[in-house]
Amino acid sequence: MILPFDTGRTKAVQPTEKEPGKASKWSKTQYANLIRYAPSGIYFARIRVQGKLILEPLKTTRIPVAKLRLAGLGKEERQKAENQTAIAITVAWRGGAWWWSVVAWGRTTPLTSQ
Repeated sequence: MILPFDTGRTKAVQPTEKEPGKASKWSKTQYANLIRYAPSGIYFARIRVQGKLILEPLKTTRIPVAKLRLAGLGKEERQKAENQTAIAITVAWRGGAWWWSVVAWGRTTPLTSQ
């Protein structure tokens, strides 16, 4: 049995159009992760690292320079994110005492001895 409210029509959602006279301030480029702010002509990097969106100005109006800076910024941000996750404190019970270690420093030190 099909209930009447399961077969009802829904309103078609009309796409909202932008105002005809207004152009966007941002323009796409032919390169991935590179956008241009039209009023100033400055290029921006728009990259996603570990789920976070990073929008960073590349401080140039020339596309060849922007491409080079984009590559460097992407590598730098990924290294930063990797280093942040590499610093982890581990606490464990070993040989009758609590021990802790920090992965980034690579040493193991007793926390207390009982």
